[in-house]
Amino acid sequence: GQARQRKDASTSDFMERLPHMTLDNKGITRISNMGLCRNIRVLYLYNNRIRRLANLQVLQHLTHLYVQGNELTTLNGIGCLPNLLKLYADGNRLRAVSGLYDCIALEELHIGAQRLAPGEALTFEPACMQCLGESLRVLIANKCRIGDPTPLAYLALAEKIDITDNHVIDVQDLEVRPLRRRVPFIVRKSLQDPRICIFRSGPGWGPVSYTHLTLPT
Repeated sequence: GQARQRKDASTSDFMERLPHMTLDNKGITRISNMGLCRNIRVLYLYNNRIRRLANLQVLQHLTHLYVQGNELTTLNGIGCLPNLLKLYADGNRLRAVSGLYDCIALEELHIGAQRLAPGEALTFEPACMQCLGESLRVLIANKCRIGDPTPLAYLALAEKIDITDNHVIDVQDLEVRPLRRRVPFIVRKSLQDPRICIFRSGPGWGPVSYTHLTLPT
């Protein structure tokens, strides 16, 4: 639970010692005054009304950020967190995964179920995915109307990539790309599509093979 302040500790000392901060479901619209808790490692900001990720640069020790269920349209502002390991941004209004070039430690990115306007779809900026390929191990991007998953081939270290329930026409498209050998796992293209493909790397990280599965009727 939330840490308790000792009677003999000042408010500033107490805030500086906090390992985590819980600010979910507070109706917050903007992030501010984070300098008071600059040493936190976990920040809970989910289920608010935040539109922009700003003023996070003082949180140089932050490893986990929870911003699900806000009004974010971009991930700009995250790049100033060099020690961030896990980012949870499901249920926002993101249209692109970009701006994460300096997230050199990021291992998990959760961006499923984006609340998009009709005709909009989540896309992946190739340059951004190439940078994330040095660290990212888990990507959860289900229910985002994704139509082109090919930039995900840059995720050389990925152990799990979930693109369930999207608009991917044929995951086999990834196999003909030059980077196909670098895709360890792509799981569950669509629970409704009988052409579910499971990609697994071959022995010695060789060519990717795929298996067609038919769902029981």
